Amino acid sequence: MVKTKKKEKISDGLVEEFYNNGQLKRRGNRKNGKENGLWEAFYEHGQLSQRGRLIEGKQEGPFEYYYNYGQLFNRGSFKNDEQEGLWEYFDEEGRLSYRRNYKKGIKQGIWEEFDEGGTLTRTEEYKDGVLQK
Repeated sequence: MVKTKKKEKISDGLVEEFYNNGQLKRRGNRKNGKENGLWEAFYEHGQLSQRGRLIEGKQEGPFEYYYNYGQLFNRGSFKNDEQEGLWEYFDEEGRLSYRRNYKKGIKQGIWEEFDEGGTLTRTEEYKDGVLQK
């Protein structure tokens, strides 16, 4: 395991980076100098801020992002470092706020917005990043 305060080039193994206050900033594995496997990042006060897998330094598969007090903010997947498929966004109380679809990082398909009561309030459809009428 390698512990660093700065981003240093580490070729292989578990890497942990720390804030100046000693709190863990992020941790994960590197292989051949690139991030591989599960990586987690943390806020300066220690709360998890994001979690997901990287393959050769690129985001791949499911990712989750959190508010600084631990509540889930959004979740979705990446393919080759681009947003892919359904992404869900939540408000600070944990209620679903948005559902958005992407293909190769571009808006695609149905986008939905919900009010605090969970009622669908807005629907849009995108094709290749262009809002359809």
